[in-house]
Amino acid sequence: MRPNAEEVAKTFSRFINGANKSEIDQACTIILSDHRTLQQDMFRFMVRLMEKFSGIRYYDLRNEESVLLAKDIMEYLETREGGSGLSRI
Repeated sequence: MRPNAEEVAKTFSRFINGANKSEIDQACTIILSDHRTLQQDMFRFMVRLMEKFSGIRYYDLRNEESVLLAKDIMEYLETREGGSGLSRI
């Protein structure tokens, strides 16, 4: 059975909360070995997450760098042809 959005978000949060650099690198390698269409879909998810981060109006030192970097990335993506959208083949 496919997990729902809440299950995915909570599982990801639990993984990140205790993961070290090696475990994060391993997860990234596994993602990069997945089907290319799924890679594109996962990247689309990450861009959407950055979009959400860039819209955070109130932040503090714990997430300031994430919010500001997301704003910069989204600003850049909006200047390219096609904006931040990614095609699905």
